Amino acid sequence: MPIGAAQNVTDSLAAQLEKVRDVLSLMYERDDELLGLIQKRGDIEYVSARLMRIPLQITPGGRGQQYSPDGGAVGRGSATLYDVAQVTPFYWSFPIEINTQVRYTTDSKEKAVESVVKREVANGMAQFRAFLNKLLQTNGNGVLGTINNVSGTTYTMAVPNGAALVYKGQQIQVYDSTFTINRGSANVTQADPVTAQTITVDASPRLARQTAFHFVVGAGRCALVPWHASCG
Repeated sequence: MPIGAAQNVTDSLAAQLEKVRDVLSLMYERDDELLGLIQKRGDIEYVSARLMRIPLQITPGGRGQQYSPDGGAVGRGSATLYDVAQVTPFYWSFPIEINTQVRYTTDSKEKAVESVVKREVANGMAQFRAFLNKLLQTNGNGVLGTINNVSGTTYTMAVPNGAALVYKGQQIQVYDSTFTINRGSANVTQADPVTAQTITVDASPRLARQTAFHFVVGAGRCALVPWHASCG
């Protein structure tokens, strides 16, 4: 500031306090509505490593028909059909990773608006629920989307799910349309489930443009198994 000149706002910035809103706002979709509705029923069974049998009432019985009460026959009938389903328990993990320094630098109100470690544990559980909720939108084989077109590291996804079942940072595996050839894994760096129905990955597995490909949850130790995705 020149000698004799009036002070302006730039000259006083060093003495001003910076206002920080003490609320961290969620800026991405993290719904778990279907999972929540299922859990509200409270219909939980504790099982061993063996298959669980679930008796099912499949089709109704009886034959509604007109007859004559003046000595007419009521006709033959039928009965309800029953069957059984078998359910295999599967195990899912959702690792989060935080360096120790994060704990030391955010463990009080003097340092941060929230304890990032505590919040990240809560975030991890909420995102895990959202992840399981996405799996419930599939037909049970772990397929989170079908690739219609490939342009570099950008995939255009087939509707109706489009890119709705993935999130930024998720690991995926890409299989051919027969689910027999694993084309490789990648990390999702961007997803547009609203307009373009595209996802962008960090490294694109080798894909043939004219063939439909599916991507499933997980990478590394996860392997596709008929009717489910299994992660060790």
